[in-house]
Amino acid sequence: MGETQEGQHSPETFFTIHMADPQEVHLRKIANGVKETQFLEDNSFHGPTSRKKLYYRWFRIVIHSVLVLVCGSAATLLGRLYYEKGGKNDSGSTQISKKKYVIGFIATVCASAGYGLWLSLTQLVFKKVMKRETLKVIMDMIIYTFLVGTCAIIVGLFASGEWKGLKNEMKEYETGKASYLLNLTFTAIFWQLFTIGCLGLTSEVSSLFCNAITVLRVPLVPMLAVIFFHDKMYGIKVISMMLAIWGIISYLYQQYLDDTESKNRNTIHHPKASASLEEVHK
Repeated sequence: MGETQEGQHSPETFFTIHMADPQEVHLRKIANGVKETQFLEDNSFHGPTSRKKLYYRWFRIVIHSVLVLVCGSAATLLGRLYYEKGGKNDSGSTQISKKKYVIGFIATVCASAGYGLWLSLTQLVFKKVMKRETLKVIMDMIIYTFLVGTCAIIVGLFASGEWKGLKNEMKEYETGKASYLLNLTFTAIFWQLFTIGCLGLTSEVSSLFCNAITVLRVPLVPMLAVIFFHDKMYGIKVISMMLAIWGIISYLYQQYLDDTESKNRNTIHHPKASASLEEVHK
């Protein structure tokens, strides 16, 4: 629109409003030779293009959230099926020493913390290194990180000698070789889709939001296990589910408080600016 309107308020202060952007009002205050520049969102103007962009962004967020919840849960259940039908699993032994139990507990906590750190570092890379948040950038992040991980796993597989038992493991699988290969293939595919959803949520919103959506799988997976594997709902599972739901509710409530506080702060700090905007629209 490119128009400029000036309103004289006092001998020392005047406002220059540039209506160049329909989404943003650029308000410059010049007082006593000091220039202050503030960007105020004009919430009273929403064009069709803006609404389409908003809907499209929410659509992407929903798609990424579905990938995280559905694919992550499906991959976890396929892993459970793999171990039940004859996959190599040493955790079924009831004889676990105290030392191994402590090591397993520490490793689990470190893995959980490492996952959160990975999401935060990914968001940092998006903002500081890539400086773009497109599908190509997301795919590059997935390919490069998983390429390094795959190389490390292959080295470990051959260094430990476990590759020699893969043929026997396939033969001993209860539902046959084809089922064994399909299980591993779809597990890998679902984890890849889960990762795409995680990186998509990290780029669209934040790593904290992605972690909150991921936590939703905690109550979802045990319920699916009860349906498909006829598991019993133990007390420890109920406690973990309640903690996960509590965490999600706390996150949403905190977001609501932050949003309300931000709106109140803008209303208190810019009363004159709000009045000037109303006059412009009139």
